[in-house]
Amino acid sequence: MSSFDVEAMSDEARRRLFTALVRVYAQRESATSPIEEGALTVDEVAKTVAAMMRSADVTSFELAALFNV
Repeated sequence: MSSFDVEAMSDEARRRLFTALVRVYAQRESATSPIEEGALTVDEVAKTVAAMMRSADVTSFELAALFNV
């Protein structure tokens, strides 16, 4: 597998790649985590999840419904 420099990619290219990866992960039947355990910090995960929720207009009600709270 060849590697590439993600930092050299444009913001738009990174957004498209991230979107595609999230979509593929969401469509899978596997319960395997999309990242290695311990590969990201809590801060990195929280910032990413918060940005994703804002971009999808997820409300606190919808979030609670996802977790059956």
